[in-house]
Amino acid sequence: MHPTWPDPDSPVADGPIVLIFTGGTISMVDDGSGPSPALGAAVLGSGVDRSVTATVAIDWGLVPGAHLTMQDLLSIAQLMQAAINDGATGIVVVQGTDTIEETSWAWELMRAWEVPVVVTGAMRNASETGFDGPQNLRDAVTCVRALAGRTSLPVLVSFAGWVHAARDVTKADALRLDSFVSLGEGPVGRIDEGSLMVLRDIPPATVLPSSVAASVEVVSLGIDTGLPTLEAAVSSKTPGIVLEAPGQGHTSPAVFRLGAAYLAAGGTLVVTSRCAAGPAIGAYGFVGGGRDWVQAGAIFAERLGTWKARTLTSLAIGAGLSSDRIHSAVAVPTHGTI
Repeated sequence: MHPTWPDPDSPVADGPIVLIFTGGTISMVDDGSGPSPALGAAVLGSGVDRSVTATVAIDWGLVPGAHLTMQDLLSIAQLMQAAINDGATGIVVVQGTDTIEETSWAWELMRAWEVPVVVTGAMRNASETGFDGPQNLRDAVTCVRALAGRTSLPVLVSFAGWVHAARDVTKADALRLDSFVSLGEGPVGRIDEGSLMVLRDIPPATVLPSSVAASVEVVSLGIDTGLPTLEAAVSSKTPGIVLEAPGQGHTSPAVFRLGAAYLAAGGTLVVTSRCAAGPAIGAYGFVGGGRDWVQAGAIFAERLGTWKARTLTSLAIGAGLSSDRIHSAVAVPTHGTI
């Protein structure tokens, strides 16, 4: 039988849950010229039943998810830590859905949070029928309240009644309300009638403390494409490259020769699969196959997707980690502290 929280025997947290509003579709209304950010903490935060949970609503900004930068993520992380230092028992970050799979993972990597951190948003804006923002926000608060008092948790994403670990979650559809899924592993839980039902073990966080994000380029490969982009990244001496390759991580001989030279010159190169699910592994022996890349010093991301691999590589290089430590962080099949 799956456990359900809140557990009546668990310790009761006294501090408030802090809601940090950054914008996104959940904040948008349509005046006829297209949805744009307009609603802040005062309006959106009022949808949470404060008779059940004490909350504090904070406005960080009103920006679409696609406008967020790595520096913004560091700024929001500092705000989260300040709220925890002031006694918050949990954090809900409300943002645009376009980049949730990157932001949630970045916040997990940045530090070991002492309280539950949950990210949510909306697929429909406040002018649309079926506006999903208020329910998603209430579910995120339910998730935080249920896990209050637990530490070493991953950052979680609560959406459309499902709860996902940041490492696994991806936005699989541009329009559906249940856009967020965890390919392979499946969600860690679901929200049912005000309680969190845990569907599988909630893994510990993957921690890679960093306050500096290095430049890392993503190069996506296909038939007769990708080589000019890789050439530009190599010539600019970018410190890191994520190579999104077909299948389990296979490239043409020309791409391999250029990538191998980049690695020999001290660059960091991570290989991911462009497939929606399944690992990038160094198994094949033809020229440009996985074994060539492993021998050249590339890091295979295994089941970590391209954009999560890019986020991790950026923070890892910024923290000055060696290739061995980056590999141990990227290639962990489950979760662990690096």
